[in-house]
Amino acid sequence: RGPSGSGKSALVERFLDQLEQGGRAQLLRARCHERERLSRKGLHALADALAVLLGGAPAERVAALLPPDAAELTRLFPILGNLAAPAPRHLPGQEMAARDRRALGALKQLVSQLAARAPLVLHLDDADDCDLESLRWFAALGEAQERGAGALLVILGYRSEEPDQGPLFDELRRLIADEGVTVLCQTPTAFRHLIEADARAPRANRRWLRSSATR
Repeated sequence: RGPSGSGKSALVERFLDQLEQGGRAQLLRARCHERERLSRKGLHALADALAVLLGGAPAERVAALLPPDAAELTRLFPILGNLAAPAPRHLPGQEMAARDRRALGALKQLVSQLAARAPLVLHLDDADDCDLESLRWFAALGEAQERGAGALLVILGYRSEEPDQGPLFDELRRLIADEGVTVLCQTPTAFRHLIEADARAPRANRRWLRSSATR
């Protein structure tokens, strides 16, 4: 977290480049765009990154990764259409909300399968332009991964100029307080905003595992 132009993205990209050059992790590079009007645009950005990562993989490797609801997954995220044939958009007697939940569950399974095979790093830049449903999905992904196998690191880049209120900021603060998310801020001021916001709406049993501010 830090001001625009402070080097957040460049810092993370340098870290990711080092991992890539050393062959030490699989990388998913995603970004939310302010002017996009997609629902679940954070997850669409993740799907774009998955399409890049798996696009050149051998067919047998991809087949081994596919979850049971892969057809629903590719229906909801057409960019992944090369992985499996998408399910029909309209199926008699099936509610779309239930089918979407299956698709989102399949997306979580796919990411978890990747992480089980080799360390996986997911970088979502400009997460302040993300949607609330996607942020909650990322939080649930972390919870599921704690119970599963493999290594997964999720990095969310967030501009400190954004208002310290509203549902997106509340969800970010919840992730810090309840899920033990680490905060690395580019400036002390950016970190102070989080502390002040928490003081305005204190939570019982807060759990700040590890937070750091750097100049």
